[in-house]
Amino acid sequence: MADQVDDANAINEVMLNAQLSNRTTELLPATGKCLNCFEPIEGDLRFCDADCRDDHKKREFMKHGR
Repeated sequence: MADQVDDANAINEVMLNAQLSNRTTELLPATGKCLNCFEPIEGDLRFCDADCRDDHKKREFMKHGR
């Protein structure tokens, strides 16, 4: 038989799954320049390479704490 902790965990799991399915991913706009180092790039790219992408991601994480 399930106890109160099991019931609470089941409720939390349902709520977490609902929150995860409702989240949206915001795409950064393609501007023709790297969003990290501002070098010109072609196409609908946001960053000139993985290093710039990672640097930008780390900086945003530190700025917003998420």
